[in-house]
Amino acid sequence: MMMLLLIVLQTLLLGVASQVYECPSSWVPSEGRCYLFVFDPMEVYEQAKQRCQRDGADLLSIETFSENTFITSYLRNVDQLRGEWYTSGERDTTTGVSGMFLWRSTGQSIPEELNFWITPNEKLKAGRNIVYRGQSTGQYSWAIVSDTSTKRPFICEISQSEVYRIFQDDRGFDYGLDIKDPNLIPRGPKWRVEAKDTIIIGESSLVYLECDADGYPVPTFTWTRNNSQDVVTPALNTRYTITNGRLTIQNPREVADAGVYQCSAMNSIGSILGSPVRLSFANLGEFSNVVSAPVTPKEYQGAAIDCPTINSGYARAIRYQWLKFPNQFLRPELNTYQFISYNGKLYFSEVTRVDEGTYFCVATLTAPSGDLNYVGSSQMPSRTSKGIVLSVLGQGAGDISPVIQNGFISVYPAQPQKGETIHLECFAYGTSPLIYSWTTPVPQDERYSFSLNNRVLTIQNVTMEDSGTYSCKAENKRLQASDSKSYTLLVEAKPYFVLGLNDQHLDVGTKQLTWRCEARGLPYPVYVWYKNGKLLVNASNGDISVYKNTLIIRNVDKARDEGVYQCSATNTYGTAMTSGQLQVLSIKPNFFKNPMEPMIIGAEGGNITILCQPEAAPFPIYTWKLNGNVLNTPEDTSARVRKLKNGNLVISMMTRSDEGTYSCRVENSLGFAEGSTFLSVQASTKIFQAPANTYVLVNETAFLYCKASYNQAVLDLIYEWRFNGRVIDFETDRFYARGTPPDNTGGLYIRRTQYDHEGQYTCVARTQVDFDEAQAQLIVNGPPGEPAGVYSVDLLQGLSINATDVVLRWTDPLQIHGGNIESYIIDGMTNYTNKWIILAAYVAQADTIIQGQTDSQKRQFIIRFLKPGSAYKFRVRAVNRYGVGVPSAETKWRTINGAKPVRIPDNVGGGGGSVGTLRITWTPLPPEDQNGYGIGYRIRWRKQAEALRNPQTKWDEIVINGDVGEHSQTIGRDNFYLPYQVEVIPRNMYGEGPPGRNDSVYSAEDMPIAIPIGVYVDNFNESALIVTWDPIPDTREIMRGKLAGFKVIYWRENETESRGRQAIFYGNMEQALIIGLMPNSWYYASVLVFNHAGNGLKSLSYKQKTDKSAPKLYPTEVYVSPYGPNSVKVVFRGVITRVHEEQLLGYKLRYWKDSDDIRNAEDVDVERQNDGIIYGLQSDTLYHLRVLAYSLGGDGAKSSPTVLFTLGGQVRYDPTVSDVQYLTSDNSGGPSIWTSTSAIFSTLSLLLLCLTLL
Repeated sequence: MMMLLLIVLQTLLLGVASQVYECPSSWVPSEGRCYLFVFDPMEVYEQAKQRCQRDGADLLSIETFSENTFITSYLRNVDQLRGEWYTSGERDTTTGVSGMFLWRSTGQSIPEELNFWITPNEKLKAGRNIVYRGQSTGQYSWAIVSDTSTKRPFICEISQSEVYRIFQDDRGFDYGLDIKDPNLIPRGPKWRVEAKDTIIIGESSLVYLECDADGYPVPTFTWTRNNSQDVVTPALNTRYTITNGRLTIQNPREVADAGVYQCSAMNSIGSILGSPVRLSFANLGEFSNVVSAPVTPKEYQGAAIDCPTINSGYARAIRYQWLKFPNQFLRPELNTYQFISYNGKLYFSEVTRVDEGTYFCVATLTAPSGDLNYVGSSQMPSRTSKGIVLSVLGQGAGDISPVIQNGFISVYPAQPQKGETIHLECFAYGTSPLIYSWTTPVPQDERYSFSLNNRVLTIQNVTMEDSGTYSCKAENKRLQASDSKSYTLLVEAKPYFVLGLNDQHLDVGTKQLTWRCEARGLPYPVYVWYKNGKLLVNASNGDISVYKNTLIIRNVDKARDEGVYQCSATNTYGTAMTSGQLQVLSIKPNFFKNPMEPMIIGAEGGNITILCQPEAAPFPIYTWKLNGNVLNTPEDTSARVRKLKNGNLVISMMTRSDEGTYSCRVENSLGFAEGSTFLSVQASTKIFQAPANTYVLVNETAFLYCKASYNQAVLDLIYEWRFNGRVIDFETDRFYARGTPPDNTGGLYIRRTQYDHEGQYTCVARTQVDFDEAQAQLIVNGPPGEPAGVYSVDLLQGLSINATDVVLRWTDPLQIHGGNIESYIIDGMTNYTNKWIILAAYVAQADTIIQGQTDSQKRQFIIRFLKPGSAYKFRVRAVNRYGVGVPSAETKWRTINGAKPVRIPDNVGGGGGSVGTLRITWTPLPPEDQNGYGIGYRIRWRKQAEALRNPQTKWDEIVINGDVGEHSQTIGRDNFYLPYQVEVIPRNMYGEGPPGRNDSVYSAEDMPIAIPIGVYVDNFNESALIVTWDPIPDTREIMRGKLAGFKVIYWRENETESRGRQAIFYGNMEQALIIGLMPNSWYYASVLVFNHAGNGLKSLSYKQKTDKSAPKLYPTEVYVSPYGPNSVKVVFRGVITRVHEEQLLGYKLRYWKDSDDIRNAEDVDVERQNDGIIYGLQSDTLYHLRVLAYSLGGDGAKSSPTVLFTLGGQVRYDPTVSDVQYLTSDNSGGPSIWTSTSAIFSTLSLLLLCLTLL
């Protein structure tokens, strides 16, 4: 039978030192100790340990033969599954001796005589933790396990003298004190901020080390240096300043200030020490003046150049770069055959003549990673070495297989520490391209990244769990050669606590306190205990016992033992400290903070616990009364009315007769106190509309009903919902919402339902006194889950497949979500893309049956015509009546054998380029269409004219290697702008593919020899000139290509031609308009023709003057009146021109429809008249009108505002645009008209117009 973690506590009195402590309920006593066997829930090792420590206990340790006999006997009786049970036994890695173990809970080594191993060689097996393992014979023995992430049952253990820690209420420093302000509660110092190791990079004007502690009275702080009692104060050196806990050092110097510093905090309660921290200096030395010997590798072989030695106070702070003479920094991320190691060494996977030269190593101080504090100048110091000559010798071997060099895999920093960023480097000599890949001992998360062509694996914030064997592989796929190496990484760590000290508030007379701390670290840490900053050692009378990480205080004494305790853990990387205060309490019972409620309410047939929670120390004796009469409160759990060990009173199966006044009297050696409450017993609560089993589609909304009856006159009702036993939090879980009143009160909405919402829902109707509950199942239907076990298989007997086909197998999803699977979608991704594409859509289930397969859940399908030379990953999605399910996990990479290209290159063309060349372009084949390594192209060309005369004309050709899309071929300057036939044929290591062809690619143009003649410049208006010239034949002989356009160069009379501007006009033309000129000004202009190769020669320049300005004034007093059925008369006041303006030539009436804009306006030229007629107008149309004067200088300013008019009918108009004047018909009998020249309104009764306002 499984035992739950819920511990029902039995009677346990802790009054005075002479009292006997009993094990709580569910704990099993034996020889002065209590044991808890936890079947459910099972936990991983660390969680199991924390679960025990939460009650002040720890995982089991076996110290005697009789204890082992008790444990094995108990397990034989209760564990029918014969499982594995966690203990605190661990392998002792501090001794260096194989087969040594210790009990982590006590720190004691396991002696050889305690030999309860399942086999003699069991302790020599790999693994770390000791478990009790059951056997089919019923025996239990010790066994070793390595997987502590597996959930197992476990055994907790505690001394009977300390079981008070299991049930004792959480106490704080305010226990027994009547102080309202928490800041004024007396307490010893506790660190809020601790100083960190600090490194000064280069130089700094100041540095500070800071600590800060909480406590009352407010703590004072002291700094010491180099493990001495010498206190650091301004009196010691005026450069030192201490403000609260901050130590500031002005102008720090290595000789005077480097060392180990420690902060301590003190008040009247006690004192604590801070973790020692180191202040270091990192200065950059100088490179040697001795010139390094030249490096002389053979061509096409690997090479390495050592960076000369340079000193620094902190080697991890140096970063290296290399410079090639004269001023070219190396970029290994771009040139993948180069590599700069973190040790400063420069590597070449293969060298050529291009790499010859003089190289300089550049060293710079930087702030490395890690949990350290760095200060320094903003400009970090840098040094450059003497030049090192790299001279490449004669021809070496051709192709060289990859060889990973000695010293790799290399790790930086060389000894990684927890929290640092580390780099694992891998580098090989060999012919490019080299492809690097890694395998890691743990799954890669977001902390893992790769750089420099995968040659560097970076792990940020490295942990001890990252330790293990890492492997690197360097491969040349073209040569089908590779090399690999492995490295076992060991991450060490400065100690850090996984179990710190908690404050202890003990009753006076407590017999024993066992205090444990536990730290992780590598090397394994050494523990030291302190009290009030002083070293704590064993007492001669045995009352104080210190052993490793365990402190035992027996016969706790207030005067002797109160204070602040610290546990420190130290290894070669530093010290970590944790602190806790011990307080011994002596308090007369009182109900000041926790008075009993005046009245509580219970329900008939229900249970109730009446709380009695005084503050008292020592633990008091509880006496209960009902209506003044002492109750018989046995400790028997079967009693209907019983008292718990914490003093509370439990009443089961309540009746009306239990109603009354209950008094709780508490008494200890210091006095007594009494509280009371009235118990009212009410009728019970019942659910009358229970939730029903419900089906819902995924992403739809489901609703579950729930309504209950209760005593509304006295009680309040709330509804609580649980999902699979877990209470639903409506504030944080956006998928759930309560039902809305009045009809749906109490109900539950599940919105956008997901598959993980499927399960049991429980409605709990709860009042102050009782509750009722009802359950229902929610079933979520939708697309199926993911198929499992997708993998590709090799050739199978009876299957006909090609080299580009893959047989894929998978298992049907476990969850079909209410709909049978009908088909499958198979997706694929190549190693050249990061995008999934559909390879086979809606494959019928019948087409995936495996012939002769007895497992009907197994499926198979052949994916055909995959791309040769590509590696594929596959995934499968199942389809049912509700839609397409989620994809399966992706398969491993499957490489398709290479083949020659089959795709024709796209967009074969060209043209342009330098004179005397034929430029041929095409779209390079995408990587997945290259079908293998060694992509290149064979380019062929011949003159079109010769090929048309003789189809057998020989092709010229060249082979271009690489993933390129352009080639320029020299053909001679005389072959300018001739059409060529070209072919582009893709090729790889397996052969050539089909050609892409273009029969009309022109060679590059030459510079035109044409010069424009017959150039004439005429004035156009005040700001423009028009330039004309004779036509130029667009022939190959004259243009030496294709005429692209003309350029007009122009400049003012008082300027030089060199400062002239040009206007460009594309296309073949005979004139051009030059605009943006100054009025009444002389300009020079010349013309040249250009093609795509460049400009021709300029024509002679010609001079012309622009007109004076157009009229600046605009006509005013514009009036419109009816004239005829389709015409109006316009009258206006004209303008006069001034001396800087051209002579007036006339006026234009410019009008346009309201539905158009002014760019589509029409003009009526009235010459020099001050009126004119506009004919051809339409009714039901709104017109705009503006009047302007014109001259040789161009059109003048237009009248303003715009006049709006209509011949009548119905028009739509927005009156917010302008004011409107309405005019009736004139004496001539013409149509009615209105205009917008003013805001005068008149009667509309005579209008033949219906106006609709928007």
